Amino acid sequence: MSEIHPAVTAPVIRRAVVTGAAGFIGSHLAHTLLQAGATVIGVDRRGPASDESTAANLSVLHGRDGYIPVTADLIDCAIDPLLVDADVVFHLAGVPGVRPSWGWQFSEYVRSNILATQRVMDAATRMHVPRLVVASSSSVYGVTSGGPSVESDRPRPANSP
Repeated sequence: MSEIHPAVTAPVIRRAVVTGAAGFIGSHLAHTLLQAGATVIGVDRRGPASDESTAANLSVLHGRDGYIPVTADLIDCAIDPLLVDADVVFHLAGVPGVRPSWGWQFSEYVRSNILATQRVMDAATRMHVPRLVVASSSSVYGVTSGGPSVESDRPRPANSP
């Protein structure tokens, strides 16, 4: 006879912080969280007035009840106030891809992907945020056979220009 397990339910998210909210994934995540009834603080250094793709991504969030847009750079803004009463931080901000991690973009990569991430992690610890989700780049999987990568795939980042 098989054992029946009670359904596992996901914790309710009342207040979420999404860094990189102006990006494709960040804006879709923020929208989904809003639809689920969460208040979302969307942080991004790119504003809709200065970037066409940012404006398109944020258009679905503009003026929505529960969405609080913050245009700020995580490397030098006050992060603690953004995390007050947050149930979760989804840290999606950063320079995408592996190739910018060397060469002429190295300092920006370090600034955005390492130093800003450390600041977010330190602030989440100080503010006792119970959950922090840090995104990675799919570039760690390298060239694929054309299909989507899955988490069980072995990382094979592109290490040369």
